[in-house]
Order: sequence, then C-alpha cells, then structure tokens
Amino acid sequence: MALVSVLLPLGAAVGQAGNGRGQGPHASTEQDRVSADHEMAAAAREIDRASVGETRVATFLAAELGTSAEAVLAERRDLRVSWGNLTIAHTLSASDRGGMTVAQVLLLHDRGMGWGQVAAGLRLTLADAVLAVRAESRVARGRERADGKMAPIGAQSL
Repeated sequence: MALVSVLLPLGAAVGQAGNGRGQGPHASTEQDRVSADHEMAAAAREIDRASVGETRVATFLAAELGTSAEAVLAERRDLRVSWGNLTIAHTLSASDRGGMTVAQVLLLHDRGMGWGQVAAGLRLTLADAVLAVRAESRVARGRERADGKMAPIGAQSL
C-alpha cells in the first residue's frame, strides 16, 4: 500500500509535465525525459564498465555518502543493483523533497520507469539531474574526489 501512495503522485506528476504548455519554465516534455534517460543510463553504464573492483567503487561512493564502504557494499547486495543504478538512485534521492528513499527510487526504475521519467516524477529539473548524475559518475569512477555530499538538483516549478 505504501508503494501505491508513492507511485500515484509520481505518475500524475509525470503526466502533468507532458507537453510543457502553460507550465513553469522548467516543465519537462517527453523528449526531455527520454534525452535525460539516455544520458543517465549512459552514465550508469560508464560506472559499471569502470567498476573493476567492488571495494574500489564502494570506497568512492562511501566517501561521497559519508558512510563506510561495507555499508555501501551491503546496500548494493541487499538491493541487487548495479553500481551505476545505485549511484543514480542516490543522486536523485538526495535531492527529492518528498523524502523518497534509494530503495523506492530504484523500485520505480525497476518497474519500468526510465531515469528521466523518475527524475521528472520527483519534480527535479532534468538538466540539473543529468549534470548531477554526471558529477557523481565521475566520483564513483574515481575521476573526481568525493566532497561528502551528492550533487544538488533543482526542482521543477509546476
């Protein structure tokens, strides 16, 4: 039942942002969501390709999340998710004003929503979401130093 209460508002939000007419300046279109989905999925693949060792990626993400590598490894194992999708879910969840957990964000994606659609449903600005995911992808791959906080994503004005 809790999942239904999460999915219904998201579905409504994604539907509202459909054509961009008469909405705020940051409302997303279907094309925006598809484009964002492709870019975020590409970032996930880059993380997955670069994840030579479990502990290495876990260490990078742990530093960014302010937790231990063991906790990140356990979360990944428990959620049964790739490093790339875990990174994206953390990035989106960190900026969600509604308090969606990483597991809830992943569940939306697992149920068939693209990352662009998930971000739009959370009312996050898609361009900011893509930039944040790219930034966190660099951290997860060890290309940038962790700063102890997920990259912020602005909210859409609907």
